[in-house]
Amino acid sequence: MEIIGGGWGLVRIGQRFWHASLTNSALLVIVILSILFVILLAAGLLLWLNRPAGFILSLIIQAAQLPHIVSAPFGFLFGAPISLTAGFALTGSPKFSAIWHPSIGFALDSDPEISWVGINLVAIVLMVLLVQSRRQLSARSHG
Repeated sequence: MEIIGGGWGLVRIGQRFWHASLTNSALLVIVILSILFVILLAAGLLLWLNRPAGFILSLIIQAAQLPHIVSAPFGFLFGAPISLTAGFALTGSPKFSAIWHPSIGFALDSDPEISWVGINLVAIVLMVLLVQSRRQLSARSHG
């Protein structure tokens, strides 16, 4: 999934900004996002090659995808290639979000009317699967 998310993210960045006139701040955002998607792609490739660095990078990338925060002063979400988020609005009502493409969102002026906090269920499942598969590989090599 990381190979798909990283590759798709890089393609989307290229599509979005190929013909856009870029300010210095927009260029900085593009560079940061590109680095993130390259790390995501590298994590997937190293994991596929069964390298320890792939496991570590994958856990870091999945951990970065856990929070989904939308509040008046701040908003953050990251999901690649998808995210299914469950959480609660400030009113206490449940809130769910599904994003079916790589996405990154960061805002300092989110709408307080839709404030909520959630956790990406896909990232949790992938982290559990990563740890379980790593333990199985470790047990096979030691036993």
